[in-house]
Amino acid sequence: MTSLTKSSLKSLRNLPRSEKLKLLALIDEKLARVDVIEWIRQNCIQNEKGMPLEFEQHSFLLQPYRDESQKLCCMKSSQIGFSTMAILKVFWLAKYRKISAVHTLPTDDDVKKFSHSKIGPIVQKNGAIAGMISPAVDSIYQKRIGDAHIFWEGTKGQSKGIMISADLLVHDELDRSDRATVETYESRIAHSEFKGKWIFSNPSRPNVGVDVYWQRSDKKQWHIKCPRCNEWQPLDYFLNVDKEKKIFICRKCGRELPPETRIKGEWVAEFPGRDWSGYHISQLMAPWITARELVELEETKSQEYFYNFVLGLPVIGGANSVSRSIILQCCAPNEIEEIRNHRWKLLGVDVGKVLHCVQGTEHGITKVFTLPDWNSLHNYMFQQGINLCVVDNAPDTEDAAKFVAHFRGRAYRCIYDYKDDRQEMLDWQESGLKEGVVYAHRTRVIDHTIAAYSDGLLKVYMNPNDPSLQGMQKQGVIENCLCDHWETLYTVGDDGIDVNIVKKDKMGNVIRTWENAGPDHFAHANVYYEMARLRKQPTLTQKHRPIRRRRREVPRGVSSITGY
Repeated sequence: MTSLTKSSLKSLRNLPRSEKLKLLALIDEKLARVDVIEWIRQNCIQNEKGMPLEFEQHSFLLQPYRDESQKLCCMKSSQIGFSTMAILKVFWLAKYRKISAVHTLPTDDDVKKFSHSKIGPIVQKNGAIAGMISPAVDSIYQKRIGDAHIFWEGTKGQSKGIMISADLLVHDELDRSDRATVETYESRIAHSEFKGKWIFSNPSRPNVGVDVYWQRSDKKQWHIKCPRCNEWQPLDYFLNVDKEKKIFICRKCGRELPPETRIKGEWVAEFPGRDWSGYHISQLMAPWITARELVELEETKSQEYFYNFVLGLPVIGGANSVSRSIILQCCAPNEIEEIRNHRWKLLGVDVGKVLHCVQGTEHGITKVFTLPDWNSLHNYMFQQGINLCVVDNAPDTEDAAKFVAHFRGRAYRCIYDYKDDRQEMLDWQESGLKEGVVYAHRTRVIDHTIAAYSDGLLKVYMNPNDPSLQGMQKQGVIENCLCDHWETLYTVGDDGIDVNIVKKDKMGNVIRTWENAGPDHFAHANVYYEMARLRKQPTLTQKHRPIRRRRREVPRGVSSITGY
């Protein structure tokens, strides 16, 4: 087969135009029948640095390169060659599959940097690619290849993707992109026969961004074979790295794995046949990265950096999340008798498929449980003599309103907001149309509850091994518990790590908010209980009031507190 090397291109210049066109058409026809890897090899395609692409050290990329699945996702680490792959695949598909694509990145600035550092140099260094592009449509945002078009768009700022029609959406760095804008692109492929959607991204949080698609996929992992015990195994940092010796080991026999072992791997799907073709790629697959380097990165980088950019895994951790340790350290089961006869019985209720409840006194929590429905809650209020209950206003607003009306003066329904112009964190409505409503600044009241735990001012009069704290068992199944629900919460808008910003004020400024990566009902029931506690002991608000713009040390896993 004819190759478009520099020498062959030079010889083409000496041919008559008619012969040249015939030969090029023949070459294109032949290349259309080969895959993208053969096209790269036959044309000696170079990367942005002018180095020929090789797959001896990048064998784990061969299958993702060749994968033309309609639905494709890759949850990946950094610095493994995926950006180059995305560029080349899109160019090749436009030329030989007549597929128009929209390739998104988080911002317009990212598009400009991507074009100048990646796309431009690749085009300049490869005549086979430069020859595809129509000079009439050739910019950093758009290129035409025959009848197909490639668009590069940022997802933040102005409205994007409105006038663009395409066959394929490529969402690069999804976890840093604006989710609402990304969703608008779905309509751009509505009339395409292919309707392709590819997701490539470093992960951020569990159940956010690329991890959502990875969980839906067939979950292909890179398996290697131990040359000593013949055990096939997926590469895992915590099982295949001896941190003391700083070497790669077999998880079964414990012996050191030779460097070439990581090259000779195979992709194995955990769930074959699923609609989404999914790959997880970490730096463990890169043979040029040693175990020593990985261990040093874990020791010197933040937990988020190591998981997201080295291991290619989502994680919740660090100062912008909640650790169960701050709750368990407040357990005081031996003191329960001292507060059993206290006057006030307080209850917080969050509404899900069932009613999630946190009960206690003005001093601390005594019980965590669920009730099946609103009738059960009515009965519980009478039977237990609950003095004050704060209940979630949504999603069952009508039921919540009836409940509050029935227990007038003893029950309030909470409406979260983000009104910084309100002086108080909580606004209790005692009369008028909103009687029985408490407005709460969502971020501040969650901050307050975490600070109450952190400062040891909110006790938990329960055994730390109580299943409602550490794991609820119902009909043989372990259900989520108070600690689990707190650990799903993380902050957005204050750390630069998670940029899936969902709230902005009227001036366009980012609002720091608490988001969830899983069930969080008991956590909010805990917050509603704390609101009831503040109602009966209002001086607690002053005790927890932090100073604006002043940083203070907080335990690992606890967010810093904003001023009220």
